[in-house]
Amino acid sequence: MSLVKDLMTGEGLVSRLLPGKQSGLALAMKAFGLFGVPMLGWIRPEVVELDDERCRLRIRFRRRTRNHVGSMYFGVLCAGADLASGLLAVRHAAKVNERIGLIFKDVHGDFRQKVMGHCFFECRDGAAIAEGVRQADRTGERVNVPTRILVWAEGGSPDQPAAVFQLTLSLKDQSTSKAPR
Repeated sequence: MSLVKDLMTGEGLVSRLLPGKQSGLALAMKAFGLFGVPMLGWIRPEVVELDDERCRLRIRFRRRTRNHVGSMYFGVLCAGADLASGLLAVRHAAKVNERIGLIFKDVHGDFRQKVMGHCFFECRDGAAIAEGVRQADRTGERVNVPTRILVWAEGGSPDQPAAVFQLTLSLKDQSTSKAPR
């Protein structure tokens, strides 16, 4: 079993050796923030929940994440939305084919109110993302999956989000040419 699959699914030696339910995932996030996308290391998102159906993250409101008017910085909100749907895709790809690569094709953000404290990001499109990963693996073609991410301030509710993002995940098998099965 690969390290990515182990950390994303919690089914392997590393996950069994690390104490705590989310510790393997926390380690993966720190490594990704250090080596993959340094901005994520800077804002330090916390994975609150990750399963096959949804991903919920928390980003603390502090000097690093605040803008000049005292609310959560636009770039931090976008990074949280990116990560909420991206982690679901990586989780499903780790189970099917680790060579499935993902990028975001487009993004739309509807900002309904300022976020003035710690905030949560939640994507509940795990089933659609899983199907997209399976289709990309099966066909070898690029598959686009629209995702919706809700953002709300701590103490608030996902039923009344401060922002709603719609991102299109673009998934493709990065292996050499693959004939349809």
